[in-house]
Amino acid sequence: IFDRVRFMETRISELRANVDLRKKIHENILVEIEKDIDDRQQFILVVTDINEKRNLKLDISVLRRERRNEEVQFWRDMVEMDAELKELQEAYEVESKIAGIFADMKKEGKE
Repeated sequence: IFDRVRFMETRISELRANVDLRKKIHENILVEIEKDIDDRQQFILVVTDINEKRNLKLDISVLRRERRNEEVQFWRDMVEMDAELKELQEAYEVESKIAGIFADMKKEGKE
């Protein structure tokens, strides 16, 4: 049971690290998308060809859709990882209490 508690501690740490990593990835994706949108908006100001302007506006629309999709995927990922983390923490608390009881029993047996 003590090994299981250590395993759960490790798993909780890994899951928290994954949450942090997913947040960083999300931020980087959004920054890149915003930069691409800004670049295309600047091109629209200098381009005179109507077809090229239309293509740039289409690119901007696609990038905005990508941004929305990333926001939704990020939310889904966070909900999933949060649920897994809560479940793991609850199990960890139970296992820790059981391990504590066994540890106390072991100490009493030695006395």
